[in-house]
Amino acid sequence: MATEEIAPARLIGRFESSIYEGTPGLMELRLIGELDRSDSAALGRDLWTAADRRSHVLLDFSSCEFLDSAALATILGSHASLAERGLSLRGFGARGQVLRLIEVTDLCDVLAIAQERGEAVSRLLEDGMSDVRPASPDAPTP
Repeated sequence: MATEEIAPARLIGRFESSIYEGTPGLMELRLIGELDRSDSAALGRDLWTAADRRSHVLLDFSSCEFLDSAALATILGSHASLAERGLSLRGFGARGQVLRLIEVTDLCDVLAIAQERGEAVSRLLEDGMSDVRPASPDAPTP
């Protein structure tokens, strides 16, 4: 199945997110740039899009340079909301300040941050998310 980009949010060149739906039952949200209090509402809307579609969520932090406590609170709130619906939120690719914030707040286990996308998808499968299927090796990645 081809990867489909859905409704990207672009905010004044600092933060950008793109939602991809390439694996059935799974949406990927690529976070690009810096996320702070002013971006939390747009980030929350993107995460609610996934919940409304009854999809598990993978957060791609690999292009995220900065994350503040307000953006982290939005992610954690969405994690709880998704869990109430039987859905999971996992992350991958965090580095630098973003990884440090997640580690310092002791949220690595809650968000199950993986180094790579494949590892994050594997964690979903290990958690019993049988409705998520790994993309075929020749499927394009976002």
